Amino acid sequence: MPRNSRRDGRGGCAPKSLGYRASAVSVEEMETLADEVTLLQSDMFRAGWNARAAQMPGMRKIPAPAPGQTVNGVVVPE
Repeated sequence: MPRNSRRDGRGGCAPKSLGYRASAVSVEEMETLADEVTLLQSDMFRAGWNARAAQMPGMRKIPAPAPGQTVNGVVVPE
């Protein structure tokens, strides 16, 4: 058997890193992040819609949600 090979088939190479680090996240932090992503998706859709509405006569714009209003099951923060 060659000197740089192993029986597990990995050879003599060191394990490679993808460059990402992970840390423990609580359930509350995950839920908060999910809510923020939901609001961001809604904002992005509204921005795209309103950009197109500016070019199309008769197409109505979507107004921004008011603080405290529910958007896709998430309450908009104040």
